[in-house]
Amino acid sequence: MLATTKTKKQGKPASLLHKSILKKEFYPMANAVSNQVADNYYRPDLKKAALARLSAVKVSKSGVKKKKKKKNIQASKIRGRKLNQVYQLV
Repeated sequence: MLATTKTKKQGKPASLLHKSILKKEFYPMANAVSNQVADNYYRPDLKKAALARLSAVKVSKSGVKKKKKKKNIQASKIRGRKLNQVYQLV
C-alpha cells in the first residue's frame, strides 16, 4: 500500500492520508512508487527511501531461500578394497 499525505487536509487527521493499494509485480510497483513520490511533486527526496522500503517488503514476502547442502566429496569416493571390487565386477 502506498500512503501519501494530502496538503489541504492537515487539520483533519482522519482524512489526511491518501492510500492506494498496489497489486502488481515488483518492477511495475517500483515504477508506480517512483512516479507517485518523485514525478508527482510529492517529496522527491523520499524516492530512495520509498523504493528501499518496497524492496524490503518484497524480500519479506518472498521468504527465505534454503541453501543446498554440499555433498562431502571425500565420503562419496570409493577407495581401497571397495574400488578393487568394483573394477573386478566390470
